[in-house]
Amino acid sequence: MLKFPTKNLFIEGPDCSDRKSTDCSGKTTLVKKIHEITEYKWHVHDRSQISRKIFKEMYSRNLPFSDSDLSTEVSDLNNRYILLVPDPDLILERFKERGDEIHNSKSIIDVWSRFSEASEKYFSFPNVLVYYSGDANAVSL
Repeated sequence: MLKFPTKNLFIEGPDCSDRKSTDCSGKTTLVKKIHEITEYKWHVHDRSQISRKIFKEMYSRNLPFSDSDLSTEVSDLNNRYILLVPDPDLILERFKERGDEIHNSKSIIDVWSRFSEASEKYFSFPNVLVYYSGDANAVSL
């Protein structure tokens, strides 16, 4: 069997940041779990060109190469992605517990919706795993 080395591992999902926590989808928990299991074997990124495109569209940012950058990044089979898109009610629950300096309930659901659409677009790619559980421990590595 042909195996591709993992150059980069990207963890994606909706966020709601404050000074104590960084997400509502389980990204930080999963990154910690991956580092614990692999002893820092991989370079793990909390975000990729997927987020860049989502936030570009959401905030009408002028990033002329974002589409081609995303295409190049996701087409590289040495890049692996884990998209965490738990139920929106769980995202809202975590958001209400943690708060956020940027988002409100409406915008956090907008972010979730955009990540949900991205997961539908990319779930069939061989280097993309999508998890709809809010439990980072459910992700099999």
